[in-house]
Amino acid sequence: MRGNTVAAAKVVLGQVAPTPWEALEAEKALVGKTITAESAEEAGKAAVSGAQPLSQNAYKVQLVKVAVKRALLEAVKVKA
Repeated sequence: MRGNTVAAAKVVLGQVAPTPWEALEAEKALVGKTITAESAEEAGKAAVSGAQPLSQNAYKVQLVKVAVKRALLEAVKVKA
């Protein structure tokens, strides 16, 4: 963080692939922005862009979107 602005970001997802998955699109979506409910939601959507769920775990896409948003908001203590 540089003040209230994200200078650099790392978003790494566990339990979505055999190894931790770096969500590069989510990281890009955050840089240069202030963490708000809207920017956190945008990062959550970016985190799953290109996701290819298997037949029995498509519900996890929504879980990841919400988890990323909540984690970002908790990190800066913003209420959704």
